[in-house]
Amino acid sequence: MKIQHLQGAMNAYNNKGKVSPKQEIKSKSGEQDAMNVSQEAKTFSAVLQAVKKSPDIREEKVNALKESIANNTYKVDDEKLVDKLIERMERKF
Repeated sequence: MKIQHLQGAMNAYNNKGKVSPKQEIKSKSGEQDAMNVSQEAKTFSAVLQAVKKSPDIREEKVNALKESIANNTYKVDDEKLVDKLIERMERKF
């Protein structure tokens, strides 16, 4: 699976610094103001942390492909290959 276009969203959060789920700030008069982060932001933060912890390379898939190539059992789907080549060429022009 290829996940694209996350860099912009990640930059928006990374550039802001670390934000705790609930941050309390005392005002000059001694009263406390509270800031609550939405559930959507908490979910996004949890997903972002999971993505950061996940490996960039799926070892099982890489090893299976290496084995099939070594055994001469790896088959290329010609139609998919041609479709991808055409798709990339169309994007360039």
